Amino acid sequence: MARIVNLKHEPDAVARGAVRIDRRTPWGNPFVVGRDGTREEVIARFRVELWRRIRAGEIALADLASLESSTLACHCWPAKCHGEVLARAAAWAAGQLRVRAASAEPILFWSRCPQWGWLSNFAAAGFAGPGGEVWASVEHWYQAGKAEDPAAAERIRRAATAQQAQRLGRAVRCRPGWDGAKLARMAEGLLLRFAPQRPDTARLIATGGRALRHATPWGAHGDPFWGIGRDGAGANRLGRMLEAVRTARREDAPLAAAALAHRVR
Repeated sequence: MARIVNLKHEPDAVARGAVRIDRRTPWGNPFVVGRDGTREEVIARFRVELWRRIRAGEIALADLASLESSTLACHCWPAKCHGEVLARAAAWAAGQLRVRAASAEPILFWSRCPQWGWLSNFAAAGFAGPGGEVWASVEHWYQAGKAEDPAAAERIRRAATAQQAQRLGRAVRCRPGWDGAKLARMAEGLLLRFAPQRPDTARLIATGGRALRHATPWGAHGDPFWGIGRDGAGANRLGRMLEAVRTARREDAPLAAAALAHRVR
């Protein structure tokens, strides 16, 4: 928290970088002891006025927060002083800016990420498909969509884990036109998993407006198609799809799989 000094005792304080908070500055207390009340009363009135100005947007949080690491110079310290109110308000403002900065940082997720792994296609999801069949994860859904043979697709659906579903999917003969269909298949799976009223959907909406970046560390290049790749320059199609689903669910807006797939081509 900001330190307070008395200009009478440290006349060179401003020259050493201290911020003046007397009535000659915007940080001064306009209320005067005697005329406007006791010392305690004018400090209390300053506190009310300061917070009114903050709420009205008359004081920028960044300006107030800049005082947190400053020395505040007045004429009354160590007697009770409005500088104490300013110091506490500056600490609060700096904390608010730190929270905002953190909430603006992108979310990097992959299957084994402790905090955000639930966003991965490998996360247990247990959602119903169009025919009522249960899919353990989006990875099961996606990999089964490759298979030309319906029996192979069913084996993938029944795989014990998402990793096993991936291995089986990589070994199947792909259906004709798979390369052109895979984006829509992924989009369908995400829309099913994050259907309205599902718990996962509420968690997705709760990520706010933060960018979602699929940042799997596996492989020499990561995953530059679905993710950001090792160099961070990948297409991040999975992350972008999740962002679009999040917006649609938050706004209760319709979103078709074809339209979602088209957004990330």
